[in-house]
Amino acid sequence: LPATFDDAFVAARTVFGTSLPIHLASQTTARANRTAKDVARDTLEDAMRTANGQLLANPLFIAALASAMGLTLRDSVPTPSIPGAEAPVALVDFSHPQRHTIRFLQLSDEGFAVSGKPAWARACRIMYAIVASGTAPPDIETMLYLASDTASPYTWDIDGDHVGKDIWYRCAWESPTGELGPWSDPAKGTVTG
Repeated sequence: LPATFDDAFVAARTVFGTSLPIHLASQTTARANRTAKDVARDTLEDAMRTANGQLLANPLFIAALASAMGLTLRDSVPTPSIPGAEAPVALVDFSHPQRHTIRFLQLSDEGFAVSGKPAWARACRIMYAIVASGTAPPDIETMLYLASDTASPYTWDIDGDHVGKDIWYRCAWESPTGELGPWSDPAKGTVTG
């Protein structure tokens, strides 16, 4: 091999040996700068929150002043959630002993029962009434609250004292603030033993 065969390696190693510490130093500096920037941002946010809280607590600070400063006043009155006109379809599976599985579905535009809730609904409120076998469904006002469930189906394990009785159910979609849509048609399940 000629005496100069490793000159390119030596030159490249020299360049690498010089640039590596510069790169490592710039990374260290970048980390320190980022930490300083984050601390400065947190300090600024805390100062602004404190000032904003003091302004909003002052009874003389009116909406016009807040608007002029670009601040938003807190709305202390919750916005009501308007329930829709949809009523769920309630189905009861009572094939397992002492267990009812209540499915609540919505009707599609084509009239088919499909899983899921309307966009405005948070949950489905389920009411029930335990009656003697063959008894007609009672009025919703006399039924008891069972659950508010966010996903169908709802499974209820029933006490053995009710074997042979019927349980009537009615469901209504419930908004995020608790308002109810219309009630479903009654659905019945017998408690099997």
